[in-house]
Amino acid sequence: MTESVAVVVVTHNRADLLDRMLDGLAAQTRPVDRVIVVDNASDDHTRQLLSARSDLPLVAHHSPDNTGGAGGFRTGVQAAFDEGHDRIWLMDDDVVPAPDCLAVLLGHDEPCLMAVRED
Repeated sequence: MTESVAVVVVTHNRADLLDRMLDGLAAQTRPVDRVIVVDNASDDHTRQLLSARSDLPLVAHHSPDNTGGAGGFRTGVQAAFDEGHDRIWLMDDDVVPAPDCLAVLLGHDEPCLMAVRED
C-alpha cells in the first residue's frame, strides 16, 4: 500500500529560504503527494514565488494575519487532514531535506518520526 503524504510548511517573509526548501521537496526520491504552504501574512515576494511553483502539487493558504507557527501549522494540518492524507510531514521553511529524506522516514513503521537537522 502506498501512503499519501502531505507536507505542511509555515512561512512569513522568508521567500528565498522557502524557495530553497521547496527545491528540496521537488528533489525527493519518493515524491510528496501534496505540499500545503501556509503564508502567514507575508509582505515580501512569497505570494509570487508560490504561484510560480508548478513543479510541486502545491496549494497555498494565504492568511490575512500572522498567526505564528502554531496557528499556521494548525491551519495546514487541518487542510491535510481534510484532504485525507495518511501522513503529514511538518517542515520549517528554512531547511532543505536530503533527497532521500521522505523515503527514509517512510521506511520506518512508526506513528511519529522526526528528521534531525544537520548543518
